[in-house]
Amino acid sequence: MLTMSFLLVSIANAQDENKVENSSFETVNGKIKGPGQLDAEDFVPEWEVPRGCPNADIFSNEAKKEEMMIPENQYGASDTQDGNNYVGLLVYSEREAEPRMFITTKLSKTLIAGKKYCVKFHVSLADLSKYAINNLGVHLSASKIKYDDIEAGEVKPQVTKVGNPIISEMGLWTPVCMEYTADGTEKYLTLGNFAKQDEVLTQKMRRPREFTAQQIRGSYYYIDEVSVIASSHLDAPCKCEEEEEDPNDRLQVVYKKNVSENMDMSVEKQISLSKVFFSSGKYALNDDMKSQLASLISLLNDNAEVSIDIEGHCDESETEMYSFDISEKRAAAVKEYLVAEGISGSRLNVVALGSENPDATSGTSQAKAQNRRVEFSAK
Repeated sequence: MLTMSFLLVSIANAQDENKVENSSFETVNGKIKGPGQLDAEDFVPEWEVPRGCPNADIFSNEAKKEEMMIPENQYGASDTQDGNNYVGLLVYSEREAEPRMFITTKLSKTLIAGKKYCVKFHVSLADLSKYAINNLGVHLSASKIKYDDIEAGEVKPQVTKVGNPIISEMGLWTPVCMEYTADGTEKYLTLGNFAKQDEVLTQKMRRPREFTAQQIRGSYYYIDEVSVIASSHLDAPCKCEEEEEDPNDRLQVVYKKNVSENMDMSVEKQISLSKVFFSSGKYALNDDMKSQLASLISLLNDNAEVSIDIEGHCDESETEMYSFDISEKRAAAVKEYLVAEGISGSRLNVVALGSENPDATSGTSQAKAQNRRVEFSAK
């Protein structure tokens, strides 16, 4: 009995610590009769949609309508991350043919200025989505936001997945979280894709074989388990990125190349030996990549007359996988970092070479990893 009491107290404390009420959409007032029911007459307590925004969908394993059931429904199949229900949002459509969906809630307490909070939610891409996208995030505000303000580009998310990558996992829940320092005005949380259409990166998705229905011409994500918890109440750091476990996984292999410094080399030669390698589908720089650029930064600082081309590359599979040039994204990310480190942007020229100039041609995972790179040439 003592153990059970302790567990109940622990659960209650955890719920109190989360500033998001009805965080997994478990409480509903009535039966789910069809799409677009989240904001119908306070159907999902504590949750609504911004003014002018189309209504969002609520799914449940207790729903009677097939299209709103869990795990299988009109957009695919996915179990919940937590409990019996989850929400569904259309967050992107071709040529903006359909308006995007957003959900919003009032926090149980206003956040405290200067205090750090772990803001977190879980997403899963619906199987019948034609596209996966990036830019899913959370905006915290002092008052309710309007759909018109979102469309005007006036609302920016403070929380996105680290590196803001495309989230393409189907049937699996991807956590998105970030530690956020409050300014003391935050009373509302709004979740969705706030980026302008031309700022959204997309990846075309193949329809899973087990589904025969036509893909929707957009991106539809399931949302579950939203939380805002003070970092001081967490047992572990606010971190959603998993460690790379399998070095043989094609998506995780990153080529490594050690180059010994040779002071007898010309500056041009030393610059040409600098390279940065990427995981498949990635273009953001991590701390290891930044440390690899230290020698290049030193060379550029010591030779102010030298300008360079920053040449981005990708492997052949990435050219088919994405609707944007990931080699350009990689080169641009490196330029952005060099500028942040004090190198004049006028000395840095971005060149996107795609998969046209591979370093290795065997087609193995290691060869592909060797081709996912940014290299440099002096001008």
